[in-house]
Amino acid sequence: MLITQSSGIIVGALNFNENIHDSKTLPSVLEQYERLNNKKPVEVYADRGYRGPKQVNAVDIKVPVPNKSIAKAQRKKHSRRAAIEPVISHLKFDYRLMRNFLKGSVGDSINLLLSAAAFNFKRVMNLWRTEAIQCWQLLFLLIKQFIGFLCPQKFKIDFLRVNYLTLLQNSTDGSLLSHHRKAAYVRHNTMRPFIIIILTFWTFSSTAQTKLLKIFKKTEYINDNIYRQTYDTLILTNPFIDIFFFKKNFYFPHYLPDKFIDEKYKNKRISVWSDRKGKKDYKLNWENTYAYDKAGRLTDYTYSGCLVCSAFPYNYKVTYNKQGQVEQLKNTINEKDCFKIYYSDKGYIIKLEKYSMNKLETEILVVN
Repeated sequence: MLITQSSGIIVGALNFNENIHDSKTLPSVLEQYERLNNKKPVEVYADRGYRGPKQVNAVDIKVPVPNKSIAKAQRKKHSRRAAIEPVISHLKFDYRLMRNFLKGSVGDSINLLLSAAAFNFKRVMNLWRTEAIQCWQLLFLLIKQFIGFLCPQKFKIDFLRVNYLTLLQNSTDGSLLSHHRKAAYVRHNTMRPFIIIILTFWTFSSTAQTKLLKIFKKTEYINDNIYRQTYDTLILTNPFIDIFFFKKNFYFPHYLPDKFIDEKYKNKRISVWSDRKGKKDYKLNWENTYAYDKAGRLTDYTYSGCLVCSAFPYNYKVTYNKQGQVEQLKNTINEKDCFKIYYSDKGYIIKLEKYSMNKLETEILVVN
């Protein structure tokens, strides 16, 4: 696997069936990079475990060596090589590279390429979102400063002092106005466009202030030991955090029903095709089965994740707490995989835990 040092974008990914050394895999990866990008890399930085030629296809291979006189810039480039390790971990745990559902060596290669492509797409989408937010904030600030420059201070004071609703109502009723109020009406009627603009931006400003900034701490475990901790900051328009929020923003639980409570299906068990408009064929489509209790709450749901495993559907049992909130989703096939949800007094989710083989794998905690 090849990534760039500056952006961390994956620029090369190849699958090998044999467990061969890096010196044997590097020429093929460099060839793939040249084929996809129509150019050769300038330098390639490897770790100290690399044993092979220092130049491959006219590309210099840099390996760190103990040398106190090495330049600071070169030392920084060598330290950046370690950035590939968290990328590999993200591909395994967040982009489904840990388990391969596709058949044969060709399926392994397809799975690797799709995971790498999804990783790159996610980085680009995050960059677009950040740039869009910054552009809108800058535009709003410029317009706000521009309007503040156009409107004199006297107008701002008079605008807050005069009752416009009463003034305009009296003028439309045809009643006599005092000389002072007539003068105020004429003076402020000329500023009517600016008043509308200011009120509009005040409305947008007050709307923007209703958004909440939430910080989520994501902790990943390997064999009950902390492997990595990351923090994600999200801007929420709705303070209510439910399980569907985690699926949308953190991509797990991967499969959820449309809703957990539906009173029209009390004491019923229904089956719905995944693609309702598609052909009802188990080779191309599959069914989702839902079981409801007497209160209309979903107690059991079965799904097929993909075409390969459609013959072996997964089955999750739903457990509710005393308040009727989803407390646990347990895989009833192996009895070792589950999701546990914890709530605050206000009914918001404050922590979500994912267990695999009865061991804690991922924990997401709402910090504020």
